Amino acid sequence: MEKDLEERVFSYMREKHMMEEKQAILAGISGGADSVCLLLLLCALKSRLDIQIFAVHVEHGIRGEESLADAGFVRDLCARLSVPCRIHAVNVPERAKRLGRSLEETGRMVRYEIFEQEACDLERRFGRGCRIAVAHNANDNAETMLYHLARGTGVRGLAGIPPIRGRVIRPLLILERREIEAYLKEKGQSFCRDATNETDMYRRNRIRHRILPVMEEVNSEAVRHMRRTGEMLGELDAWLQRVADQILEEAAGEDGLRKEPLRELPGPIRREVLHRWIAGVWGENRDISYVHVEALEALLKAPAGKEIRLPGKRRVISTYTHLRPEKTGGGDPAGSLVRISRKLLEGHGKMEEETGRYRFFFALHRREKNAEIPRKSYTKWFDYDKIKDDFEIRNRQPEDYLIIDAQGRRKPLNRYFIDEKVPRDRRDALPLLVCGHHVMWIPGYRISAYYKVDETTENILEVQVREEEKDE
Repeated sequence: MEKDLEERVFSYMREKHMMEEKQAILAGISGGADSVCLLLLLCALKSRLDIQIFAVHVEHGIRGEESLADAGFVRDLCARLSVPCRIHAVNVPERAKRLGRSLEETGRMVRYEIFEQEACDLERRFGRGCRIAVAHNANDNAETMLYHLARGTGVRGLAGIPPIRGRVIRPLLILERREIEAYLKEKGQSFCRDATNETDMYRRNRIRHRILPVMEEVNSEAVRHMRRTGEMLGELDAWLQRVADQILEEAAGEDGLRKEPLRELPGPIRREVLHRWIAGVWGENRDISYVHVEALEALLKAPAGKEIRLPGKRRVISTYTHLRPEKTGGGDPAGSLVRISRKLLEGHGKMEEETGRYRFFFALHRREKNAEIPRKSYTKWFDYDKIKDDFEIRNRQPEDYLIIDAQGRRKPLNRYFIDEKVPRDRRDALPLLVCGHHVMWIPGYRISAYYKVDETTENILEVQVREEEKDE
């Protein structure tokens, strides 16, 4: 088992061209089974790969003593294996609050920032190229594919986690979780267990605990089959990107994107061209979702003067011959506007809406005696009977305001952002729950005092917002 698994990982790394001789590998080690297995395998293959191994651990400041114990475990393991290791302690909850992001998204962002910094430092110190190895496995890949399928995605999302992205490599994508744990058992190697992985509080955990087991009951090789399907879809996506780039060379210019060459393209290629064009214009694709690409596609047939708004104070205008991107002034109300119909909400009792990378969940219920009001930053209760009209999810507008106390005093939203030191680049990106210009809730921050639940409340609107995870 041990030698067979090592041979498979070695062959996979060679097949995917993950390494060059004499390179350094910086392994991200959390202390969990996957990352411990990754470190042991890299050490076992070190001479065959002709590499130098380093490790980095990020202590997120989330799980208290348990988190500190994980850091100590990683330090001791690396010392026993003679692998140089750097430990970074970061207060992720504080940074998440400051940025207005979820703990999961902030933690991931922090980890990769540190990985990149450490890799660059290694290159400077040793004068050799450095790859970053992370421990995603075949089950992680299957969970990602199912997650993307559930929330809506294209070919790229269904392809799952790529084996290589930039300098990041994933040598364990060929292995299933059960194989990893069997390898560690055979080696007599312990590992850390994160209690949050055993709960269903996160979406991926629910897929892991509830959906994948059923799929493996249908076919015990489900994870392996999904990995192979993902590889084929990844190849298809790479082809789509090459074709789209060729078209962009002809269609994109200083005046924008020429409309005529795109109109007769097959839909999948046209949408890939539009996605790559708009991401290239603004240098990122984080907030660009399928709904925005569909809006751009509709704009190809729109008359001159028609425009759409995109996240980040951006818009695209239709001229007679081109799609022309522009920055806008002020707020960006239409970029991610979703209207919530009271009639529909009352008819169904529950609703779910997505805007950009945020997903909102709405539920109506009667106030129960002694029910405890949630104190979570991303789950809030509102007195539903005070909401007299349909309401919206959108970005800020100049006239927006909050009610800040029981006396009904107003505070302009812009003043609130300044007082709370909300970063400027977050102010236009934050999704707001609003009724007219009255801001009901700034997710991650506060709700309007007017809509607070009190002893007279009979009907409650519960709203939860989740920031959608990235591909990996």
